[in-house]
Amino acid sequence: AAGPQRDFILAVSREWEQSRRVVGETTVVSSFPPQWRVAGERALDLAVDALARFNDRFGLYPYVELDILPVTAGNFAGVEYPGLIMINDGYYDENRDRTAGLLDVVVHEVAHMWWYNVVGNDVLREPWLDEGLTSYSAEYLYTEWSGQSAQPLTEARLAQLQQLGLDQTPIDLEVTEYADARSYVAVIYGRAPLFFDALRRELGDEAFFKLLREHYRRNAFGRATTEGFEKLAEEIAGRELDPFLSAWLADK
Repeated sequence: AAGPQRDFILAVSREWEQSRRVVGETTVVSSFPPQWRVAGERALDLAVDALARFNDRFGLYPYVELDILPVTAGNFAGVEYPGLIMINDGYYDENRDRTAGLLDVVVHEVAHMWWYNVVGNDVLREPWLDEGLTSYSAEYLYTEWSGQSAQPLTEARLAQLQQLGLDQTPIDLEVTEYADARSYVAVIYGRAPLFFDALRRELGDEAFFKLLREHYRRNAFGRATTEGFEKLAEEIAGRELDPFLSAWLADK
């Protein structure tokens, strides 16, 4: 019933409760300890909304179920697996003052169901392909669909990149090519989403969203590459995209 999957993980508890809702052909299930019911229901609401919106823009989520649950995750905000999302339990526990961040984490991990779990990539050599597009989907598109402006986020990201001297750093570097974790996070989660935002302006909405849908369709259950994305973008645009791509990608 699940279809092809890149990973497998099992979470078991005899004490948790569940809430569920159906989106199209998919049942979204939120599992949680009884004391975190409010956050568990909130996570379900967010996952249902994000799933419906991403289905409409990118193509249908392929599995019959999507599960979301809290786990003890150290410094990680969330972790995605095919059909299952784990969220740091700090976002559920009202005593730890992190529940306000639940929206950002849940929407980000739902977007990963498209970018990495269905459309795979080499996460060590080309991390921008999944994390960059996931961050753009969650932070820019979802913010826009919620009736808010992403401009403050853009300005904050640009200021941070300039402060760190990373505002011209290619987004398609391998993980090992970054000087430290801070640089990696700033470029992959900061500059890479700016690339997709700029690409949307370069192509226009119609061509840009066609590109994302084709990227999803052609690479479903396969492995996307930087070169393949470049070629597809130029195919959809009907023209070469230099020097635009050269300003963002090292291999151009």
